[in-house]
Amino acid sequence: MRRGISILLTTIIFLLLLFTFTFAHSFPITKIHIMPPHEKLLEKKVEIPKIPEVTPESIPQGTRIYGTIEKAQGIGKAIVIPVEFTDKPKQPDDVIPSNYFNILFNSEGADWSTINPYNVGSVREFYLENSYNQFDITATILPWYTAKYTYTTYINDGDYGFSGGVFVLVSEVLQNAVNNGYDLRNYDVIFIIHSGQGAEWTGDTNDIWSHASAVYVTINGQRVPVRYTIQPEYMLDYDSLGNPVIVPQTVGVFVHEMGHAFGKLPDLYDRDYSSLGLGRWSLMAGGSWNGPTGPGGYSIGGGPSHFDAWSKIQLGWVTPIVPKDNLTNVTIPPVEKEPVVYKLWTDGEEGPQYFLLENRQAIGFDRFLRGFGLLIYHVDEKMRNYQNDVEWYPGLDPT
Repeated sequence: MRRGISILLTTIIFLLLLFTFTFAHSFPITKIHIMPPHEKLLEKKVEIPKIPEVTPESIPQGTRIYGTIEKAQGIGKAIVIPVEFTDKPKQPDDVIPSNYFNILFNSEGADWSTINPYNVGSVREFYLENSYNQFDITATILPWYTAKYTYTTYINDGDYGFSGGVFVLVSEVLQNAVNNGYDLRNYDVIFIIHSGQGAEWTGDTNDIWSHASAVYVTINGQRVPVRYTIQPEYMLDYDSLGNPVIVPQTVGVFVHEMGHAFGKLPDLYDRDYSSLGLGRWSLMAGGSWNGPTGPGGYSIGGGPSHFDAWSKIQLGWVTPIVPKDNLTNVTIPPVEKEPVVYKLWTDGEEGPQYFLLENRQAIGFDRFLRGFGLLIYHVDEKMRNYQNDVEWYPGLDPT
């Protein structure tokens, strides 16, 4: 009896050590970009995750990180890997149809009023519109994978999984896809969808906060750096009578995190709550939450805003017009329809500090903007790696 107990304890200790070792060696290898919190969390001053510091030297210089879109032109290939857990299974098909995510990623012209009335378009439609048909994306949707451990085993640290558990999960999910014949080097964007909700919506420290980063995966015996994004399956909202409503995840979080897969775009919201950064005017800020009003009275990301002018320039979709002389009676078309952005320097002197002008109108994916007209950005390229405490012109609120 004692010998049996001893063997059992030894086995348990071994498994704990093995799991601890796995956690200790499953950390991200690139900067982590998180989804901005929903405005209801901002109202409650919910603490934003403490992001682990990542040492760039962990990847040899010049190494290609797979899952990164190197040129935002032509047709990109995405792979979508859903994962569920024994203690947090996916929603049944009569709640979220089995083909929902295929429609959310790949459809054109779908009738969203019957699919998800809180969503207005697909990932593909969003990028076609924002790129002026210069960039298309098609996604392969894999079957649901059941994780090795329970959800609470991975995400139990009160830190949105960022203490290590979420990276163990990501590494496992990606490696399983490779082991089943999917060479991740052949894809430009890698999406993981986990069952349940995202912490950017719930504020629960034991939920996964949607983000983009990279981990190592073994492919053909070699450790390969792979960029990924991870997002939730649905949001639980409540209507005016207090009844719970499960809303299948809307497009906003996916197109925002995909913005980081380009490898060029930072988050453009303010993480210390002193401002909203570019707010509702940019996909890379609070605009990722724009859309139809959800059951609880908030917009929930079903109609995200366009990329801001600076981001579109970075992605090569817009070549700014640089005036050489004073201009009068200029007509600037809506940027949602035509790639027209003006770039102005002080006194016409070229330098790292300049203004971008674009005409934003409430059309297309931008139809949920809370205003319209000439949008002027003050850009200082020297501030890319420094703290900026003047996020908007005094007295103006970018919501």
